[in-house]
Amino acid sequence: MKKILGSFGALLLMCSMHTSAKSTMLVKGTEYTVDTIFHAKVGPGTTQTHLDLKSENNARLQVFYLTVERKTPGLSMRAVCGKDMVAGTERPSAMAKRKSGNGVLYFAGTNGDFFATSGNATNGSSKIGTPTFGCTADRETYKTSNGQIGVINGSNNGCLQFSVDMDGVARISRLWYYTGTATLGDMETSFLGFNVSSPDNGITLYTPKYWG
Repeated sequence: MKKILGSFGALLLMCSMHTSAKSTMLVKGTEYTVDTIFHAKVGPGTTQTHLDLKSENNARLQVFYLTVERKTPGLSMRAVCGKDMVAGTERPSAMAKRKSGNGVLYFAGTNGDFFATSGNATNGSSKIGTPTFGCTADRETYKTSNGQIGVINGSNNGCLQFSVDMDGVARISRLWYYTGTATLGDMETSFLGFNVSSPDNGITLYTPKYWG
């Protein structure tokens, strides 16, 4: 069975084992006492850790993370869009369950982006669940960024995105702008976005994954 670490999946494999190991950690100038609540292997080449951080003024941080050996045979990372549409809400655990099967198991993951919590498209369909930035899953583009969201108060300090390219190289960068070309014979048209309002009055390509 192929094991998949779903980027929008769920932490499905858990264990009641409790370990405790205390140390200290400095976070933005504040020193925290670190208590390791959980640390165990939860899948092939994958370890989950839960840390409880507490400062002298009782500030608390709960930290959960996975350590993944990407070269583990049969292990891969994939993105999933809620209900396989641009808009639509779905719990990570439900995504993992829905996508598992036929020799594939989504066993761990996390939410991958901020998303719309209100609003409707011009056709009246709900936009709730729409990723804030671009989203590509299984090599299919669901939505691109519109080129403006990443610029805040004139500064290039918008959110970063995690991506894995066709060669399997992982990157963390700003994916703001998109350009594409549609051709028919000797005719050619450029467009600036998928399922999003294109910047600079550009042409947008809408697909069946769009709202409604």
